[in-house]
Order: sequence, then C-alpha cells, then structure tokens
Amino acid sequence: MVRRFLALLLGALVVAGCTDFAAEPEPPVGSARDAAILTAVIASVAELAPEPAVVPIVYVVGVQGTMEIEVQAAVAANLMDMCDLRFADDPAEAFEEIDSEKRLRAGAVLLVIGPVPSEEQQQVEVAVIRQTAADFSEDLIVTVALRDLDWTVTEVSVSPVSVSPVSG
Repeated sequence: MVRRFLALLLGALVVAGCTDFAAEPEPPVGSARDAAILTAVIASVAELAPEPAVVPIVYVVGVQGTMEIEVQAAVAANLMDMCDLRFADDPAEAFEEIDSEKRLRAGAVLLVIGPVPSEEQQQVEVAVIRQTAADFSEDLIVTVALRDLDWTVTEVSVSPVSVSPVSG
C-alpha cells in the first residue's frame, strides 16, 4: 500500500515537474504579428464600430503589392463582424464609373497601407492613405504599440509626405 502511494506521489511530481506553470503568454510573431498590427490599423483608420448599424465596405491595398494570404485571412477573421473587408491588388477596384465619372463605391473606404516594419519592436509606425471619396484622401501615420500582448493604436497623425498616389 505504501509502495503504491509512493509510486502515485512520484508520478504526480514528475507530471508537475514537466508542466511550466510560470510560463507567460507571449506576443504574436511573424504573420500573426503583422495580422494583429494590421487589424488594429484598419479598425482605427476605417473608424470601425464593434456592431455597426450599416456594415462598411473596406478595400485594402498594400503599397508593396499583395499581402501574405495568412495575414489577409487572419485580418479578415478578426474584422468580420465590423466590416466587409476586401483585399485588392489595385486601388481601382474600389471605384465604379457612374455617368462617365469615377467614384468610390457607395459605403466604401479605401485604405492603401504601407509595409509593417519587420523589426521586433514594441512600437511601430504604419503609413496609410485613407480615401473616403474619389476626390478626397488623407495621408496618415498610424502608431501602434504592444500593450499587454495586444497591438493597440496609440496615435493617428496626418503625414507631411504622401505615401503613394491613389487614383481610381
């Protein structure tokens, strides 16, 4: 009986020793990091609400071309209840021609997003062009910081220099 108790006690100690109870959760890295940063940027700059009365259409174009599919999928999943998110290869996809005039599609916002800095920093800046009408766009710098394992927008400022031309 004592041997059985000691064997169970030893087994419990071995299992407990293999479990790292003090392990701290870590912030996302790689594609998950980029997706978390872009989710924060898009939600802030497109002014998305958690439960919108009217679901906005948000077109996202990367300045350096197509974003990684893993990043696109994660961002789309993160924002699916807040907007109709559409990744595009060309800003022209956000426009339609009405009466020989190019207009941003009804209810849409176009975001042309610069690259997410690849350095593992606690704070990054992402350049964004926000276009809300065919003839109105803003060049923005979005500062995103890692806070309690979540990437959070801490500042959105108007950029003194254009990120890239946007045309429909």
